[in-house]
Formats: sequence, C-alpha cells, structure tokens
Amino acid sequence: MNILSFPKVINSVFKLYAESFYSLIYDGKIKTVPLSGGTVNMEDIFTALRILLDRSSWKDGSKINIFEEFYRQYINTDYAFSFNGARVALRAILEAMDIGTGDDVILPGYTCVVVPNAILFRKANPVYVDIEKNKYSFSTEQFLKNLTNKTKAVIIQYTYGIVPDNVEAIIQLARERNIKVIEDCAPALGAEYKGKKVGMLGEAAIFSTEQTKCISTQFGGIAVTNDSQIGERLAKIQRSLPFPEDSQIRLRLFQFIFNYFNWHPSLSSWFKPITSKIQSIFDLYIQNMNEQELSCIESPKNYSRIPNALASLGIRQLKNIDRYNEHRRTIAEIYNGILPSYTRILENGCKHTYLRYPVLISADRDFVLNKASKEGIPLGEWFNSVIHPKGVPINKLMYKPGSCPQAEKVADKVINLPTNPHITIRDAEKIGNFIVQFLR
Repeated sequence: MNILSFPKVINSVFKLYAESFYSLIYDGKIKTVPLSGGTVNMEDIFTALRILLDRSSWKDGSKINIFEEFYRQYINTDYAFSFNGARVALRAILEAMDIGTGDDVILPGYTCVVVPNAILFRKANPVYVDIEKNKYSFSTEQFLKNLTNKTKAVIIQYTYGIVPDNVEAIIQLARERNIKVIEDCAPALGAEYKGKKVGMLGEAAIFSTEQTKCISTQFGGIAVTNDSQIGERLAKIQRSLPFPEDSQIRLRLFQFIFNYFNWHPSLSSWFKPITSKIQSIFDLYIQNMNEQELSCIESPKNYSRIPNALASLGIRQLKNIDRYNEHRRTIAEIYNGILPSYTRILENGCKHTYLRYPVLISADRDFVLNKASKEGIPLGEWFNSVIHPKGVPINKLMYKPGSCPQAEKVADKVINLPTNPHITIRDAEKIGNFIVQFLR
C-alpha cells in the first residue's frame, strides 16, 4: 500500500469509530446477539498473537499430534488425522475406502455443496435421498428405496448437530449389504447416540473446526476411524499433502483474531466496522468456500494438512468443548419451552449439540430475517437450498429438481436460532418469543 494513502486510511478508521460510538450512545446498541462464534476468548487471541510473532512453528510441529490425540481419546477411535477442512477429510476417507468411478454414495438431499463435491471429485455419483420434516435426515424407508447394486457408501449427516434417531437402523441395513457408513459430524462434536459419541458408529467420520462450528481453528477438519485398513490409508494420504503456505497461515490467524471482535456481543458494535475496513484495506479476508468450490471445480490447492499454528488454537478450544455443548443444550431447552410442540427438536435417545436450532416458519423468511435484524437478532438460514448455498450449479452436482420435495420445502422455510456460548438465557427467551409469532 502506498504510504501516501495512510492519512486516508486513518481518516476512514476514525470516521467508522465515531459512527460506532454514536450508534452506541444514541441508538442504545450496546449488545447484539451473535449468530456464530462464541468459542474464542481473550486467551485464544493472545495465543494467536504469540503464534503470529513466531513463524518457526507455523507448519510442522508437536501440536498437530496433540490435537489429533484429543479426538482419538474423546471420540474413542483408534485413528484421527487432521486436514485443511472437513471436505478434505471426506475426500480422503472416500479415497481410503477405494470409492471412485461409477460408485454410488447416498447422502441427504439437504446438504452443503462441499459434500457432493467430495464425491464428484472422486468420480463417484451422489445419490440424494429426501429427508423427514423436523429430523433433517432421511428415513430408513427412503434409504432402502434409493439403494442400487452400485451403492458403496452412505453419509449420515448430523445437520445442525442433530442426531437422527434411526442411526442404528441405517447402519445395520448398510452393514447387511456391505455398504460403508460415513458419519458427517461437522457440526456435532460431542453429540451422542444411546450413550456413544457420534464418530465411532460407522466405518469412518469427519469433524469440522471451521470458524462457525463447535470449536474454531478458523479452518480445519478431522477424519477418524476404527478400521485399521482405512486408518493406514488415511495416514498415507495425509503424509502426501503439503501444509498451507505461510501467507495462508498468516491470513487465517488474522481472521481468527478479527472474528473474535466481529462476533463478540458487546465489542462488535465498536470494532466490526473498523476490523472490516482493516481487512479490506490490507486484503486480510478469506472466504469459507472459494469460487472454484462454489462452481464445483476441483482445485489441488484446496488439499492440504492443518498446520501446527492452527492445531495450537484447537488444543485450547477442545478443553472447553463439553462446557460449550452444555450451554447450547441449555439454550435449546429454553427454545423448546417457548416454541409449540410441533417445532421442537426431540431427543429420542440422542444427545444433540444444537450448533444452531432450526425452526420452520410459515411467514416470508426474508421479512422475518429483516425484522429480526432490526431488533439485533441475526437469525440464520442454513440451508437455504437443498444444496447450500443457494445458487450453486445443482445440475453439475447431479441433483434433479423435485426429487427431494420435503427437502425443498424445508430449504424454503427454515430459520436457525443461535445457541453459541455468547447467547444468554435472557437472549434465548427474547429470540424464542420473537420467532413464535411467525410459526402459526
């Protein structure tokens, strides 16, 4: 950046700071309800700053194995391998299972683009199965209906951190037919099915440590398995992948720090305009999904391992995972007490993580989202399409419109209520009472 532009930068930052101060004093916007985040604290920020100042341990290092070992012990699996993201971990699992050209992989017809992308990048075929309302996963009947002699794997997806109550039945049916079971636990670290942690129920599983998940390393994912053959292959795949370049690691550390201020309920009003300006000026912003992924184009640049720098952040966060999950469950209980019975998420022998609490509304979603935003309640709309986000080329993803009618209805009507550690009981009561007026 040209040195002559610094006065303009300082002037812009000062103006934004003044506007934030005016908003706080005159609009009373002292606190906003954050939709995501909440797992990062000031000690994490100081850790990130220390790492930024010491490049010697950015890539390889002992923290990676410590990070993976936590998953091995916490999930009770024999193998755990860290990657750049859960999508990379999923592709690695498919490769380790030797799933490829011409094979069918069953998944819910209500998912994120990175899941079918991983299947397609292995030249396999995603087979979308319609979901059950309020369960956000497919029934055993729909699963059986979509089986073919080419079906090699099924992905059980714990959308929103909600565990389907038919997991055991799906796994039993799959094993009777020699079909591999992959658990998509991206939003469900710490969730349980009949007393067992999810991630140890099938042949393999993936977890995410991306910025909006149960913990955050900004970017990252884990593949776990108890199968020795799959484990040995995953180890080989992981060793073949590089670490991100220094510039990418630096960018992710900055983003990790900025997100703390951007998503903090009391600090965001002060700092979000400023940090956003700084990120824009110095190009310190990185997208969760790049244009290639959104266009269903495979890029070797996406395949890498989690670096030591980000694993260090994850170790700190993992120590608090049970506390974070208990908080989310407490908030979900508040919502359950306010919302009508037909919208509640039931336990049925499952222990959910409630990364977000989904509700199907009868009113126009955009109207509700706008009204909520004006009241300082940023609601979410995961997933706003059968393949999230809206606008991805579903024809390239082999999805046929109308093939999953229930999923399409849910995508049009779903709204997510926040549950993260920043949400207080008072916040939850306010949000629940706000949303209930749009359910009738």
